[in-house]
Amino acid sequence: LLVKASKEKSFPQVTAYVILLPLTLIYLLFSWIQLAYLLIGNMKLPQGMTYSTYAHQGFDQLLVVVVINLIVVLLIIACFGRRKGLQLLLTLFTLCTYVMIASAYVRIFMYIAAYSLTELRFLVVWGLSVMAVLYLMVLVYIYRESFYLARWFMVIGCLFCIGLSYCRMDVIIAKYNLSHIQELREKHPVDTDVRFLEGDYGNQDIYYMSTLSTDACDVIFTSGNEDLIMAYILRNNKEYLGQPYSYRMTNLSYENFKNRVDDTKY
Repeated sequence: LLVKASKEKSFPQVTAYVILLPLTLIYLLFSWIQLAYLLIGNMKLPQGMTYSTYAHQGFDQLLVVVVINLIVVLLIIACFGRRKGLQLLLTLFTLCTYVMIASAYVRIFMYIAAYSLTELRFLVVWGLSVMAVLYLMVLVYIYRESFYLARWFMVIGCLFCIGLSYCRMDVIIAKYNLSHIQELREKHPVDTDVRFLEGDYGNQDIYYMSTLSTDACDVIFTSGNEDLIMAYILRNNKEYLGQPYSYRMTNLSYENFKNRVDDTKY
């Protein structure tokens, strides 16, 4: 099914419309609710919900919709072929997925804006981007019988995985979190300084950024934040952690970072 579209089927077209029309109407109603929130709701958090719950709910809903949509598209095309009416309905059905993706983007970015960026939140954004591109391939598959969907899924998946491997995720996380703290300080100089010093928000960020890989060395050093630099050194100091030295643990990025710290006498 995923490799090449089958030939036109002789199943009654009415059956396809009976299955697809109700599903499409339900998706349109749901998409309208999502768009109403995005365009009219002013991006406010619903009452009684936390950012975490709201973001997780959106992503869970999206995963269900993605699986359902893909199964429906493949089965309809396999059983009933490609007729213009069915193609239009399948297109509308598939476009509803993009409304769900947009809603999930809004939810996760609200979450990140409230609680900073972490590896898991970065991966959620990456996953949403993968879904958005994959469903472009689904739209092409609806109209082109010779389109090899499985091959393109594999190619896109490999390219996104390679991009994730080389994007230096920890550098992006460190830059965003540092700029986020600075932005909070500028907007709320008194409250944020108190929170930053007493541990409500800033110290959590410092603790998390101290666990980042050595990719983030340069960003952490150039931040000039002494608390962060010292926390990062302690978290990565093998002698302090009681771990025996091994040449396999040697990391040139971190050694260069320590030398720069020693030169500035932090």
